[in-house]
Amino acid sequence: MTNARQPIGVAIVICDAVHTDPLSAKRTLLGVFSYLSFESYPIAFKKLTTYLAVTNCIGYYALTLRVTNLADESIIAQEKEIAFNCPDPLEIV
Repeated sequence: MTNARQPIGVAIVICDAVHTDPLSAKRTLLGVFSYLSFESYPIAFKKLTTYLAVTNCIGYYALTLRVTNLADESIIAQEKEIAFNCPDPLEIV
């Protein structure tokens, strides 16, 4: 993160895929999960997509998404670092 403003998460949605319309830039979330429940761990998925929307940021940021076990704080899954730019702190990106 290149500045001190802390982004605020607006939404985190787990789904099968996210489609971005090339003309309007609107996003469509496909196959949204209302909950995930498993009888045993670890679980192997072919593909999951996480849609994340943030606000209250301006400038360039780097984000790493981690899924952790709340019992012992071990990392279950981690994505590569994603860089993004926020031109306006009132905008949702």
